Amino acid sequence: MATKAFAAATMILALSTGHPRAQAPETPSNVRSLNAHVKAALSDGLRRSAIVRELVASIDVAGVVVYLEEGPCAEGVGCTMLVPSPGSIRLLRVNFVLRTPDGATPLLCRRERLIAQIGHELQHVAEIAADASVSDEESLSDLFRRIGHQRGHAQAFETDRAQRTSQLILEELRTTTPRTRRPASSPARGTYDEPSR
Repeated sequence: MATKAFAAATMILALSTGHPRAQAPETPSNVRSLNAHVKAALSDGLRRSAIVRELVASIDVAGVVVYLEEGPCAEGVGCTMLVPSPGSIRLLRVNFVLRTPDGATPLLCRRERLIAQIGHELQHVAEIAADASVSDEESLSDLFRRIGHQRGHAQAFETDRAQRTSQLILEELRTTTPRTRRPASSPARGTYDEPSR
């Protein structure tokens, strides 16, 4: 099915070292992205949010690798999935819905929203990383049935801790300044935040 093809494509992406868009990260991390918007928001989040920094640090030592990318979700604007992978490293993919047929979503239009959603999904990654028994979709669902609650779609779960994490990150971001702001007289280059280069 599409899920297996998606997982296989993700695995190829994760194992590929010659991807034309792939660049060596400034600091090696187990939290990675090839999407310019997500990568820029993650960088901004690491600079502006102690919570994002703590989550990334905990994931870096937890034996999981996570790719943060643009992609579809059955429910909501972000979703975390376990990707089958060989060896002892668990591979996860987090999708963020940045665009719909109607245009850009709030995650693409407002950087703070995307940073908070990154933190929310990284909290889910940390929850998965903390449970060594999570190795497939069934054990992933079992984990979230224990620590969270089901929402809408049969395989969609939420945790109070992840919801609180995104709220706390938004509060942090209100007290810090973004890296750059476009002057009011400067024309916007699009209907969404341009990633910093």
